[in-house]
Amino acid sequence: MLVQANMQKREKQAGFLDQIKLFDSLDKFQKMRLIDGLKHVTKKKDEFIIKEGDDGKEFFIIDKGEVQCLKLHSVNDRSGFVLVRELLDGEHFGELALINNEKRSLSVRVSSEECRLYRLDRETFTRILGSIQ
Repeated sequence: MLVQANMQKREKQAGFLDQIKLFDSLDKFQKMRLIDGLKHVTKKKDEFIIKEGDDGKEFFIIDKGEVQCLKLHSVNDRSGFVLVRELLDGEHFGELALINNEKRSLSVRVSSEECRLYRLDRETFTRILGSIQ
């Protein structure tokens, strides 16, 4: 029973990876190694997952939930966020900052009551796949 549940989880994760262009050139073995490096995290409504300007050290795949991608905007000494787009189950974010070692260009905040995500950090990514640049 536990083995079957684990297999279903890995198949779901593999399905997510199959939808990400960055991983198109990976073979099944490389994708399975990448899946082994994914960590499950849960965030609550209005919690920021990443913030604009932070170092891009992680990549995220949404397992269940909804997030908003926000751009900080200032007008007349007032700052606020502008909604750029919303992401749902199976969608991902953070891969470009991760592989290019860049600062985050957007903030991402949970908009559903809860959001379950898979997280992959740069160290794990590089250890498993090497540099993709």
